[in-house]
Amino acid sequence: MKNILLLTTIMFLGACATTPTMKSVAGTYERKDGDSDHNRRVFLDNGVAEYYVNDIKQRDDRWKITKNGELHIDGVGGVSVFSINKNGSLTSIATIDGGKRKDVPSENPNIYNRIK
Repeated sequence: MKNILLLTTIMFLGACATTPTMKSVAGTYERKDGDSDHNRRVFLDNGVAEYYVNDIKQRDDRWKITKNGELHIDGVGGVSVFSINKNGSLTSIATIDGGKRKDVPSENPNIYNRIK
């Protein structure tokens, strides 16, 4: 019985170590659109997400990490959904508007690379 309890505890702690947290995701991420615009998202550990285009602040949104490990940004026009990649980048995977989720086409995803 002790071995089963120990094994269960080790497996639980191992799973928690890989689960993203607000603190582990907080930081600055950037995406460039060819030679023109570059977009930056700054995720603060208090749940505020600052959004910049070409170094000009556009707005503040709210963000959170869901139980299934997705990053949700609640902003103008609905919720943007991102996957948190193992390399630390973020990939736009869906939007939620009026409670309806719509997946982003996987051919040309928006990928934000962590810079800070």
